[in-house]
Amino acid sequence: MTKEELIEKQEEIDRAIQKVYGTDCSLDGITDIDTYLQNELHTLWILKEMNRDFQKTGLFNQREFNKNGAGYNLRTWGNVMKVTAGIREYAASDGKRFYAKDLPQIGANGGNKEARSYYSETSQSEIFPLDEIAMINVHKGIGTNRSSDAFIASHYAHPEIRKIILDQVEYINPELIIVCNHVEQLLCDLAGVASVSEYTKDSESDNLYYKKGNRLIISTGHPLVMQKGMTSEKYCDAILDIVYDQI
Repeated sequence: MTKEELIEKQEEIDRAIQKVYGTDCSLDGITDIDTYLQNELHTLWILKEMNRDFQKTGLFNQREFNKNGAGYNLRTWGNVMKVTAGIREYAASDGKRFYAKDLPQIGANGGNKEARSYYSETSQSEIFPLDEIAMINVHKGIGTNRSSDAFIASHYAHPEIRKIILDQVEYINPELIIVCNHVEQLLCDLAGVASVSEYTKDSESDNLYYKKGNRLIISTGHPLVMQKGMTSEKYCDAILDIVYDQI
């Protein structure tokens, strides 16, 4: 799609979201369309819902939040940025693998401009990882501080919600989808399979992945990283290993 077509489609989805949720909802999608189109590996992150700490009530634009304020929640967005940086550096360098230890300290300075950018030696330019991706939530209403997997799965089961999510995936048209929830029906829909058992389990982690044509789908945990024994570095590297081996 062209930039104009993506803008039109995103606005159409915004209207569909508000029709379902009313005025208390979160608008998501491609953070920055110009930058997304320029990226060499189009990537979509699918999370659960917007944290209530950021969205108390009313209309919340997550796209604008990613551009302006996401550095304040480094425990979540920091890992999204690191994985995204590793992927874009790999794509831009013709296959050099970048892991968490190799990446700049994105977010080291808190919630200012430097929190969400770094200087890429590969591209010789300042990079804003969140601008290069699309990010959507399954639940687009007012969220909670800790999401229930069962609630998110039951929410996706509603036909109108399922249609919105799959319409978003269609227009975003990513080569890589990173799913940070455990909604089995969503994973089946994305891969076009009858059971999650058709996904491959990564031997080094609990992550699942499925390659469909030129699209790679990865099922992983939430980037907040609260699992016992899991570190930010392990979380990022486990995703990057799958990307490097499968893309």
